[in-house]
Amino acid sequence: MSHTAALVAYEAVLKPKAIGAHVSSPTQIRIVGVRSHRTRTVLSATDRLMKFGVNFSQPWRAIVESAAVLDADELAVAMDSLVQTRLASFQRILRCAHAQGSFHGRRPLMDLLEQRLKGQGIVRSFLEQDLDKVVKQARLPRPTRNFRVTLPNGRRRFIDTGWPEQRVGLEAHSWKYHSNPTDWGATMIRDRELTVAGWTMLPVVAADTKNPETLVDQLRVLLTNY
Repeated sequence: MSHTAALVAYEAVLKPKAIGAHVSSPTQIRIVGVRSHRTRTVLSATDRLMKFGVNFSQPWRAIVESAAVLDADELAVAMDSLVQTRLASFQRILRCAHAQGSFHGRRPLMDLLEQRLKGQGIVRSFLEQDLDKVVKQARLPRPTRNFRVTLPNGRRRFIDTGWPEQRVGLEAHSWKYHSNPTDWGATMIRDRELTVAGWTMLPVVAADTKNPETLVDQLRVLLTNY
């Protein structure tokens, strides 16, 4: 939200629950429970969205402002989710960041944007992020994230983490994105299609990233036997 709307919401809704609020403003705001982030620029017309008579930050501006309060992993998931739902583009976020000039969290945001514009490191969930760390720490061959497979019937399927040469893929099954019958059924059909096309698909859950020894051993067997 814009700093004005955020303060109104904080006073009316959040303050009684002691949740707190983060706001951006060109001037210092001093209210108990509110963390104010100084910005050199006022919310411009292109960065502002009017809904229900309230000014909100446009999605790309919200990501730039979030760089001040999110760590790199949280920022990556938030930004990638935003782009994948087509609410913004990496190029639009980059232009907004340049227009902002200097701000807290700028360096991590710019590093992430540089990677994304090169097609590297895009994630859709914290589980995918944790899975990527497991693969790196185990020093397994470098996989391709969100690898696109074109099936014989012309359909495209995307694999969360894949080794194309070995045709081995990992699918992160997070409860958030696979808990309803529609998504679960679509995932099972997708994995079956990939299996018929010659891929070995391994489902991965959160427990696998907390105790990854078994998963890593299984991957080493599959990647070595190729």
